[in-house]
Amino acid sequence: MSILSGVGVYFLMDSRTTPVYYSSSQIYVITGSESESSLRASDGGLRDDFGYVFKGKDVIYSAQRSLGTSEDLAGYITVKTPPNSNVVKVICKNPDQLTAKKYVDAVVNSAVKNATLIPAQSMTVISEGTIDNTPVKPNFIKYTVALALAASFLWFMV
Repeated sequence: MSILSGVGVYFLMDSRTTPVYYSSSQIYVITGSESESSLRASDGGLRDDFGYVFKGKDVIYSAQRSLGTSEDLAGYITVKTPPNSNVVKVICKNPDQLTAKKYVDAVVNSAVKNATLIPAQSMTVISEGTIDNTPVKPNFIKYTVALALAASFLWFMV
């Protein structure tokens, strides 16, 4: 019965989980000698401040205006700063792959235009938003396993 429950949960989760697409863009940041210490994190990468600024009202509002939308773009955006790097990676997750690319490009371009918010010497877009035709179902495996275990537990308790 546990195996049957697991199979049922798998098909249930597969039908209920909406696939999403990821689009990512990268920005190269030249910190400059005056702002090096204020922008550098302890792991050698850039501080998480970039995430706060890129998802902040000024950048998001500018991106919304350029797209002609009032949708909250910050909810779709994740900003990563890899260790020992001057690169900021901006990732957008959206159910539509073209929308994900448009959103990430708008946020990145807005951030570069509003570069005065970060005391960097310069910021340059090194890669525009990507498009890969591979949908992802976030947390699909994790939730499927958890629900299958719960269903198995209930079968054993009955």
